[in-house]
Amino acid sequence: AFKRTDNFKLPVDFLAENIWAHMHMIGRRVHAWAELPDGSRRELLLIDDWDFNWQDTYLYREPFVLPKETVVHAEWTWANTSDNPRNPFNPPQLIEWGEGSTDEMSGLILGGKTVNPGWEEGAHWLAVAVEDVVEGALEVLGGEGDQPPGIERAGPGVHPVEAVGGGELE
Repeated sequence: AFKRTDNFKLPVDFLAENIWAHMHMIGRRVHAWAELPDGSRRELLLIDDWDFNWQDTYLYREPFVLPKETVVHAEWTWANTSDNPRNPFNPPQLIEWGEGSTDEMSGLILGGKTVNPGWEEGAHWLAVAVEDVVEGALEVLGGEGDQPPGIERAGPGVHPVEAVGGGELE
């Protein structure tokens, strides 16, 4: 198995409303958690038996605040083996980074909004995106106005926490 981890320290207080994870066919496990400034840990997402069809947005039953200086961690695991029933190649072959379903990549977006004093409530959004299995690129997206595409509370591909299937959300 091959694992990739990345993390990001929140520059602001953040109201977490949803989470989105992404891998392709040989993905096996995704795990995201937060280390809060007081030293406590909060689980954000765990899918132990990844399925390509689960790369959706999942809503938390109760949105929660992650304080400034919280470190969001993500870990992805892939299995490019013949034991992986979702591996599209038998025998396994070299898999490289790419956008095709038989290529690989990883991503995590924690959706919600900032709650810092002085910021107009609901006028800003912040998504923590950790992606790129090869380069481990880390980016922060932010802006005024509506949330970006894919960070929505309703519509196709958006599921309440109860619909996680084999995964677990706190």
